[in-house]
Order: sequence, then structure tokens, then C-alpha cells
Amino acid sequence: MTRFGLTDEQKLLQETARKFFQHWFSRERIRAFVTKPSFDRRCWAEMSQQGWLGVLVPEPFGGAGLGVADIFPILEEAGRFLVPLPLVESAVTAPLLLEHQVDQRAAGRSLEAIAGGKSMASVALFEEADMVEPISISVRSHSEGEEFVLNGEKPLVAFGADADLIIVLARSSLGKTDLDGLTLFAVPVGVAGLKADTTPVTDVTYRFAKLRFDAVRVPFGNVIGEVDGAAELLMSMIRKARVALCAEILGGCQKVLEMCVEYSKQRVQFGRPIGSFQAIKHRLADMYLKAENARSAAYAAAKIVDGGIKDDPMPEVAKAICNDAYRYITTEGIQVHGGIGFTWEHDLHLYFKRALRYRNTLGTSPQLMYDIGLKLTSSGSFSDILTSNR
Repeated sequence: MTRFGLTDEQKLLQETARKFFQHWFSRERIRAFVTKPSFDRRCWAEMSQQGWLGVLVPEPFGGAGLGVADIFPILEEAGRFLVPLPLVESAVTAPLLLEHQVDQRAAGRSLEAIAGGKSMASVALFEEADMVEPISISVRSHSEGEEFVLNGEKPLVAFGADADLIIVLARSSLGKTDLDGLTLFAVPVGVAGLKADTTPVTDVTYRFAKLRFDAVRVPFGNVIGEVDGAAELLMSMIRKARVALCAEILGGCQKVLEMCVEYSKQRVQFGRPIGSFQAIKHRLADMYLKAENARSAAYAAAKIVDGGIKDDPMPEVAKAICNDAYRYITTEGIQVHGGIGFTWEHDLHLYFKRALRYRNTLGTSPQLMYDIGLKLTSSGSFSDILTSNR
């Protein structure tokens, strides 16, 4: 990936991913998922055969050992088709964390299973959907001999009822700040005391569960990173996960824009396609501009995280811009479509709801702006502030 574009190899990968997801997740199949949500093991297995689930998994464990930029085209196409699979959670977040598990043999087995499509991992980190701060971590852990005991609940875990492995963030001690005293654990599903209950969310194209930990025992080897020292590892992973989310957001933005352009050519009012009216042209132009700004920021962020640059705020900048762009484009897309855009039968509301969820995942725009030293003004979005400061 260049700073503002894909390489020829990544473009070819993107075309392959588009054909793959178009086959597996047609409009009819997405609607079937909405009616009866489930985790598609067959598709998961085929994706592993393509090598996509192991892009970030180190080579010794059956993966490709590549970076976020290399899985970016796959995630973008997943966003285009509203793929109802935990790609970011299992193919990005989990491998980045499992590399640091204390028991490296157990970690290797988990990574091999993920890359091979035999296992799906999810993450149970923060307990408020719109927060990326460990202010209210209800899950507590304490040591008993060579084990840790976990108690509490995680109310929103992506595909938590379907996962084979859950990476859990718990409060293991009290420190001077909220970031102190945090520990990450690799918890296999099926362990005694762990219960998962499916819970509905606004984004009906995704599947969530509430996890309850009732004296769940985890061996010391399942600790990820250092006991009481998960904060630094966690924040490093989150920067890359934010870029991965940006990729899916871009796919959704592009698809909605294409839907609106096509509709504006077909819908006729006063004897003319509505796309010929200046008001519609302006809307479409603004949507395109938002999408391209988001794309440039996301590509730049991918280069930053893969380059190991820790003090560059571009991943946070990109996530904030993408948050605003997806919300704006889906909102305007509904307006372009008029009354039909509000109906259940049309697909626009599915993208709008996905945009709302991503906006509250791993940092809202105001939170991210605060993190990089900017203040939200009542007169503009994050994108507006950046534009005015150029």
C-alpha cells in the first residue's frame, strides 16, 4: 500500500474478495441472516483456504505474517457487502494480542486454529459500547495458586455465543489510574462458569452476546502480556484495529454512494432523472468528497501502524473522519432515495445502522478528537475542523 492507494497486488486481492463476498453474501443471504442470525462456519472455512484469516498470524503458526495494509482490501469489501462475520475481531484483534500470551505453545495452537479456519476468536474488552476507557470494568480477576478466577459480565461481545476463544480484559488490581491494574486473558469457550446469551443490537447485520463469568478459572499461561500491565499492549492493538474498522467503513461508504448514483439515474420526476437536478448533484458531490477524504486518511493510517510509528495520531484522525463520513453518507443517501430509503425493504437502513455501530466502536469522533488535542466545536465535524486548519 502506498500512502494514498493500493498496490497492484492489493487491487487484485480486492477484486477477488469482492467476487467472493458477492457470492456468499448476496442481498437475499443478508436478509436471511437478519431474520435468523447465525455464524456461517462454511464461509469461514473457505475464507481460511484463501489465506485471509491468517494475514496477521505469524508464519510459524500457519499465517502470512503481514500487516494491516495487506488485509485492508479484504475488510473493505466485507464492509461493502455488510458481511456478518467477526473479521476484525478474529483476524485482526485476536492475532495481535495472542502473540503476547505467556504460554507460547498454547498461543501457537490458537493462532494455527484461527489461521486454519478451525477456530473463531472474539474479544471482550470495554463494557460500554461507546467508550474506549477502562472506567467501569465490571469483570474482576484474582489469583489462586497457579490460576486466575474471573467474575463479572461483558454485556456486548461480537459473536460471543459463537466464538471458540474469548480474549477478556479484566481488572486485576487497583492502581493510581484506570489504566493500571488491567490484565488480558485468553479464555476458551466451554470452560466452567462461562455463559453466553445472545442480545439484540441496532445493527441487525451483526451478532452480539452477553457473557457472564461466574468463578471462571484460567491458568496463568493464558495471561496475555503482563499481569496488571495490559494497558500498553491494549492501546497498541486498538490503533491497528481502528484502521481495520476504517477499511470496512470505506467499503460501506462506497457501496451507499454507488446505490445513490444509480438511483438518481433511474428515478424520474418532472420528466427528468433526479440526478439532473442541482440539489441532488450537490448531495452526491458532498458524499463523494467525504468518502475520498476518509479513504486518504485511512490509507495513510495503515501505513503509519504498519510502520510501527507510535506517536503519530493518524489512526485516531482516520477513525474520526471515517466515523463522520459513514454517518453523513448513509444519512444523505436516505435523503436522496426519499421515502423508499426509510422502508425496511430497502437496504439503506442496514448501512445506516452499521454506520451507527462503527461510530461507537473503539472511539467516537469527540473522544478521538480529545485524544489528539482537538476540541469539538458546536459548528463543525472533525472533517470540518481539519479542513479549516489546513
